[in-house]
Amino acid sequence: MNETIVKVRKFVRYVRSSPQKQCTFKLCAEKEKVDFKGQLCLDVPTRWNYTYIMLEKVEEDQKAFERLEEEDPNYLMTIREEEKEDGNDIHEVAWGMDDVDWETIRIFSKFLKIFYDATLRFSGANYVTSNFFFLELMSIHDTIDLEYEKDSYLLKKMADYMKTKFEKYWGNFDNMNHLLYVGLVLDPRYKMRYLEYYFGTLYENQKAVDIAKRVKDVLVDLYNAYAQNQVGSRSASAAAQA
Repeated sequence: MNETIVKVRKFVRYVRSSPQKQCTFKLCAEKEKVDFKGQLCLDVPTRWNYTYIMLEKVEEDQKAFERLEEEDPNYLMTIREEEKEDGNDIHEVAWGMDDVDWETIRIFSKFLKIFYDATLRFSGANYVTSNFFFLELMSIHDTIDLEYEKDSYLLKKMADYMKTKFEKYWGNFDNMNHLLYVGLVLDPRYKMRYLEYYFGTLYENQKAVDIAKRVKDVLVDLYNAYAQNQVGSRSASAAAQA
């Protein structure tokens, strides 16, 4: 899908390159009754979450981009000239967006939204995030598996690489911090049942039972340590009062 993303990046860069071009794009949006708010987002190529924001915004403004091709003669011409300078005079980027490109943007944007939302939830600063960990992890796992099993030329190969990476980090229970699971168990909406159910989808039966027991053992150890600490605190308080 790199071809489509390169196109989007060049078209967004063109619109953002001057106030006059931004004004022309805004007029195109108004004619197409597109609710255009603020600027288009130009991504950082090495940061996929910014690529998601760029694609999402472009998808919303599809009709405005199509109108721009009709009303701004310099739009595609400028990009063609840039391609010639780069030695890509017959490069597809110079010929605008077609239906396949727009469908690619929609598919890719929908796929990346799962990871973008997970990132936002994990990076929250004004609320507890530990109980979200396993839920988001399973959402990512299920999304990758779904695309891996599909006969899709767009995402299957990428999902294959992602599945390998996922299993490298999360496939071995011993490599993980078990407290991350305790956060979910302490959420009264889920407790151990939810954890046991999803372990059953990740591992074979006996392994899932063993892993669930290990999480419960960690929880019991935490409780015992907390209870012992509380007993010690009460004793010290009583002595101080006496």
